[in-house]
Amino acid sequence: MRMMVLVSAMSCTCPVFADLVADLATDVLPSLQSGWAYFPYGCNAGVPETSVYFPGPEFMVMDTMGIRPQSCQAANRLEYRIDPVLIERGTYRAETRARVTDSEFFVYQYGFSFGGYLDDKVVSIGLMTDTLSLPDLSMMPWDATGWHDYAIVYQLPGYEFELWIDGQFFLTGPARDIDPYPNTFIIGDSTGGANARVEIASYHAELVLACNAADLVPPFNLLDLADINAFVTGFVSLDPIADLNADGLFDLLDVNIFVGSFLAGCP
Repeated sequence: MRMMVLVSAMSCTCPVFADLVADLATDVLPSLQSGWAYFPYGCNAGVPETSVYFPGPEFMVMDTMGIRPQSCQAANRLEYRIDPVLIERGTYRAETRARVTDSEFFVYQYGFSFGGYLDDKVVSIGLMTDTLSLPDLSMMPWDATGWHDYAIVYQLPGYEFELWIDGQFFLTGPARDIDPYPNTFIIGDSTGGANARVEIASYHAELVLACNAADLVPPFNLLDLADINAFVTGFVSLDPIADLNADGLFDLLDVNIFVGSFLAGCP
């Protein structure tokens, strides 16, 4: 993980920026991999990782079929905590290649999901054998029994997510508001009352944050004309995006911070 602290001569109160990448190997128990933790809770707190996740050379099997009764509202998921990262602006992306070979439904719509929790938003996709569940918990018919490459992309702040399947844009929609939760990449069975058997061939997640105060809009970690236009438009319209020292004023200090940061470039 690469971290950089922006120091400005213009008295800017500057956050820490970071790029983070998390990959999950399929041939080793997740808890033995750096940064990953097995997270069973509630009535599943005593369920061992070795009874749910089965590593293999080609794919890892997650099998929670029959692991809990209908009354159990809990999860057996894998978490990659990315605290402490200050997320102000950035691009979050999670990808997995997987197929759902069996599932059972009680209360929630899915027994397998992947994605992330980012401050007060949840951006995750859920799957059953015949259903795809979106972050807002709406459902649509989908055959998940075959191998597919899924990718979910979310721009922070305030942008909708994009779902890509097999390299093709599939749909877009809103992230779901939640109570603040530690910034986390997740994969596994993250609901209670629904179970699944899933073969996971790969999982990759990354968070690319703005590289400095002038990196205002996607693509992040790249300073270009889009950032200049965003600053100028924000400055003229008194949008907080252009109040770079957060003093409530739009003045020469903000201009100098932007110009200095832009000329310094991304590391």
